Parts: sequence; structure tokens; C-alpha cells
Amino acid sequence: MARGARVSALALAVLLASACGSSPASGMAAPGGPVVPGGAVVPGGAVVPTGAEATSAATRTGWATLAPAEIGEYRGQPLSPRSSLPDNSIAGPQAVDEGSYRLAVTGLVTRPLSLTVSEVKAMLPAEKLITLHCVEGWSATMLWTGTLLSGLLDAVGADPAADTLVFVCLDGYETTMEISWARERDIILAWSTNGLPLEAWNGAPFQVAAEDKWGYKWAKWVREIRVLREPGYRGFWESRGYSLGGRVGERYSEPPAQVEPPGLR
Repeated sequence: MARGARVSALALAVLLASACGSSPASGMAAPGGPVVPGGAVVPGGAVVPTGAEATSAATRTGWATLAPAEIGEYRGQPLSPRSSLPDNSIAGPQAVDEGSYRLAVTGLVTRPLSLTVSEVKAMLPAEKLITLHCVEGWSATMLWTGTLLSGLLDAVGADPAADTLVFVCLDGYETTMEISWARERDIILAWSTNGLPLEAWNGAPFQVAAEDKWGYKWAKWVREIRVLREPGYRGFWESRGYSLGGRVGERYSEPPAQVEPPGLR
């Protein structure tokens, strides 16, 4: 069911609750009014309850609570289904225990951080429509939601002399990105695609939405971000002949003579 249908069902539940004399749920507001905790904006400016408030409203009216559904389009742009992306990881999906998981931000920083999933998701959110381009020839356009890498860099006090980010993943994968690229392109560390949280099979808890970079730069299952001054650092595929920059539109492989054999870094 589309998102609009879900919201309409919830709005109808609230209207029925009002008609039956139930007290309005917190999160309700007059059209055009402010968004308040427990409420979500719907077309026309009304606010309907979400989460526990939605469950309460549904219970009072006998309506079932609707599960979240994937968004199929965004501002008129059709979105690629999440399930359409193949698994090109080096070790398969990675299951994460959110209770023990920590995202480490280390290296040339004044305030190294070790953040829980909730702490990362409490940072200023950002949302962008981004197309992932794979070197295999396919692409996928999705709505990516997360927080900006620039915000994390500011939070740790990244050394101005640092120039490289190294993303270390739960499956042992590594790749890099220029700090200047991350800042200038507003690169997102994502926790959601097409309106649904990432899962074990597609990169949870966090994936780098490496806009305008080839797919091997889109690190999944990120557990550490290293802030370095090491522009020549090569990750998993870079050390096997793939371009260090990885920019879409440019050659993604490099002549063998320019690449150090894996294991000799």
C-alpha cells in the first residue's frame, strides 16, 4: 500500500474517533498548525498521530495499525525498489546487535567518538534523491535518509590537514573518500532508503550514500570512519585495480602498473 493510502487511513481513524466523542489524540492540530510530538503532517496541513498515538487511535475505532511501506516515488520521480539491488558484498549480509554496536570516528580528530545507533540517528537528518551507479552497468535511484558526514566531522573536530576518510565495515570491507568530496557534495551516512530503515541484507545500520561515485564506494555496514591524511590509501577494490577516486563518468579501473599488489600496503 502506498504511503498516501496509509496516511489517509490513519486520518480517517482520527475523524471517526472524534465523531464518536473520543478525546483528540496528542499530535492533532488545526490545518496549517505546527507539527507537534506524536503527529505527522499530511496533505492539506492536517496532523495525524503516529507511533503509539496512531495505535491508540486505531484501537479506539477498531482500525488495524498499518505497517510502514516502501515509497514508490518521490516528487514525481519513480524510485527503484530496494529489493532490486543485488548483493555485491564480499562476505554476504551482516547482522548487527544494536545494543552493542558502536560507530567509531577516529584518526586525526580532537574528540574521537563511539556512538550508538540511536545517537547517530539523533543527529541532524538529511534526505536526498540519489542514483547509485554500479560498474557492472546497472543503476538504482532511491531516496536516502541519514546524517551528513560533514556533521560528524565537525562533531569530532577533524584536523584541517586531514584529507581522507576510510570507511571500515563489519564484513572487513574498506573504501575511501576525499574529505573535500564529502563536504562539498553533502554526502550522507544513511540509515534509511525509500522511507524504510536499512536491514541486515542491505547495509544496516549505516551505509555511505556516495553520490556521484561508483558503487564500490558505497560502503555498507559501516562500523568505523577513520579521518586520515593519506590520499593514497587503497581499500578492498582499490587495491585490486579499481580507481582510487571512483568518480562516475571516469574510468573505474587503473592500469596494473599503477596499483600495488594486495597485501603489500
